[in-house]
Amino acid sequence: MRRVTSTGIGSLPFTESERALDHVFARYGLPFYPQLPQVPRQPQLASLPQLVREVLSPEAAEALRPGRGRQFLKHLWRDDAFAVVDGLPGFGAFVRRAKLEGRGAKGQLAGPRTLAAFAGAIFGDEVPTADLLLGAREWLGRLVPAYATKLTLVVLDDFLLAAAASSEDAIWVSDLEHALRARGVRLGLHSCAPLDAARALARFSGLILAFDLSVIDLLAARAAISPHFAAGGGLILGIFDTRSEALDVPRGMDLARRAYALMPESAEIFISGGCGTGLHAASFEYELALALAGART
Repeated sequence: MRRVTSTGIGSLPFTESERALDHVFARYGLPFYPQLPQVPRQPQLASLPQLVREVLSPEAAEALRPGRGRQFLKHLWRDDAFAVVDGLPGFGAFVRRAKLEGRGAKGQLAGPRTLAAFAGAIFGDEVPTADLLLGAREWLGRLVPAYATKLTLVVLDDFLLAAAASSEDAIWVSDLEHALRARGVRLGLHSCAPLDAARALARFSGLILAFDLSVIDLLAARAAISPHFAAGGGLILGIFDTRSEALDVPRGMDLARRAYALMPESAEIFISGGCGTGLHAASFEYELALALAGART
């Protein structure tokens, strides 16, 4: 019998970390690290360029000049910059609470291709793939605290997953997956962008892949779903479209039913909303959590 568990993409429309933590552990089967975009000056994935300018060391800030994207990313992999990500508000408390309650949990971070796109947009130069992937493997591998058990680390990277990646990307993901697994951590990849789901499932078979069903046709990938689960993979399905102000619950329920019909009988499935929940009112999130609870059956 299929097991369906609710979780979230990451952002929440709250301004207090403690309230957000209470919410994800009370309302979701798989609690997720709550990112709060409505909190002024809190580090967020979308505001990375400003975060870099405000927080990184003077030496790193010196790299913020046109044509210096490569140097910027090298600083990002270093200890002084790593502390910025490792010190995301509430991340340590989130992981410690998951361990205390003996529950699985999901954390999420920007992936290497997304970071490279930021660097390219700021500095106007291309970051060599070798520098990018080698640095990111060390950075992400060190992010996971030693006390993190039953953690799923989802790398948010539209550019990595939507393109179904090059062979270099696939090797990097495989190496990182093995490094994290040694610490008891599962690796996942997520994209909010339209993509070829069949190709992504084939390329990253065995990982946890998160698809936004508002923009992705899962039916076209039907043949690749069972092999993905057979290889030990999992799926997080964004069944509710969170791009508009009003939540279309009937449409989300219909997407859920269609998706469930494509899954193996023994599959464990995670369901969520889409990207951008944290940009709405708090009432939107409460409605979403309730709708996800109803969509589990």
